[in-house]
Amino acid sequence: MKCPNCRKKIPNSAKYCKYCACPISGSQVKKKSKGNKLRIVMISVSCCLIVAVGVTGYIFYQWYNSPSQEILRELKSEDYKDAVRIFNRNYDEDDDIPEDIVTKVTSILESEYTAFQNEEKSYSTVTNNIDTLSEMNIEELEDEIEEVQDSIDSLNASRTAFDTAESYMEDGNYEDAIAQYKLVIQDDSNYDTAQTRMEEAVTSYRTEVLEDAAEKASSGNVSGAITILKSGLNVLENDSEFTQQLTVYQNQLEDDAIADALEEAEIYAESKNYESAIAVLEKALNSYSSDASLQAAYDTYTDEFVNYVIAEANSLISENDYSSAITKLEAAVKVVDSDILTDMLAQTKENQPVNLTELKSQNADDFWIESSAVEDVFGNIYSGKNVWEIGGGVPNSCEFYTGENYTALTGTIIPKTDFGSAVAVNFEIYVDGELKYSQKVTQKMEPTSFEVDVTGGKWVKIKVSEIEGSNSGSYWYNTIILYNPVLTK
Repeated sequence: MKCPNCRKKIPNSAKYCKYCACPISGSQVKKKSKGNKLRIVMISVSCCLIVAVGVTGYIFYQWYNSPSQEILRELKSEDYKDAVRIFNRNYDEDDDIPEDIVTKVTSILESEYTAFQNEEKSYSTVTNNIDTLSEMNIEELEDEIEEVQDSIDSLNASRTAFDTAESYMEDGNYEDAIAQYKLVIQDDSNYDTAQTRMEEAVTSYRTEVLEDAAEKASSGNVSGAITILKSGLNVLENDSEFTQQLTVYQNQLEDDAIADALEEAEIYAESKNYESAIAVLEKALNSYSSDASLQAAYDTYTDEFVNYVIAEANSLISENDYSSAITKLEAAVKVVDSDILTDMLAQTKENQPVNLTELKSQNADDFWIESSAVEDVFGNIYSGKNVWEIGGGVPNSCEFYTGENYTALTGTIIPKTDFGSAVAVNFEIYVDGELKYSQKVTQKMEPTSFEVDVTGGKWVKIKVSEIEGSNSGSYWYNTIILYNPVLTK
């Protein structure tokens, strides 16, 4: 400390100044000591502050120049390419990405969409920016980037659709205009305008379609009118005016189709072509199954057809033409489902006559089926499996087992072309040994038909025998043609 009198430096513990002998009081010493301490404290604080400022400055320097802050500054300045370059240089896929970077990129994505929505940036600009940011490959932002890009694409498509719709409206193409207006989304600033314009297009399109359909219908092309309205409903689904008019035309078409079917069927029926009449009505009933007039006509013509077939079949049966009768009945049951015809077909098949060629012959002697055509003395030609020849020497015969299944044997006998003029033979038919029929055959005998009752008979024998005094024994000059010998059940 210093002496208060001479101001020379003396020890702190001195009671007198050694230079001027001035006494040093205790308060002076104490006061001096306190001043020195304050000074020390101030110096210490100053040093601490200097150190703190230095440390803080260093920390700030390190923070400011960190990769994350560099990236954030580049993002803020919208220099996205540099931001991506710095990011990819300092971070790998497995690194934890600073939250402030994630937050900033998220904010940029939102602002890019808003800028495009407000038409502050073009589609190509925001798309390029988002593509650049996606190169950071921040996994937790992949979905968000995709959603934002999808939203931008949707908005861009919406704007394109609006412009296209406006062009269609100018050309009067209301159908395509409606389709494009429907593509305008609510985020599009054109949305409200698109809704108003679409209502205008709908009104114009509806008028156009109804007029076109009416024109088709008035010209007799009701089907064309229906086609137009159905196409219209593909554009304006559930449109009440289209639906109402479509019902009118469909009813008209149905009435016309039913009338045409009834008329066509009647024409066929009048010419007895019931098969075609029934086919026409069946086709119409497939489309209009609930129509009573079609069903009534179908029932009528079906009954007429059944009766007609029965009459035709009976006529053929009366002529012993069972084969044709069966063919007609088989064809008929394919046309209509009739128990009457089915039963008649079964009965006719059961009663169908049997040609002798279908039975096994017994004890045949010069009695054979002729495989080739043969000629009688009158020049008539006979051929087929129902032609028998009997001859080559007499007597000759053949027997057939009939087993009590038949009632009559019919056929025709004719002398063959080489039958001798001096020849005469008897043609005889026996049933169980009893002679039932006998006919003398000469060269000039015309074709002679026979019918023999064979009811209850088990064996039928056909025999050719000589007539006494004739030259019937000359071989090959007494041959008889037995044509179409048939057993009737």
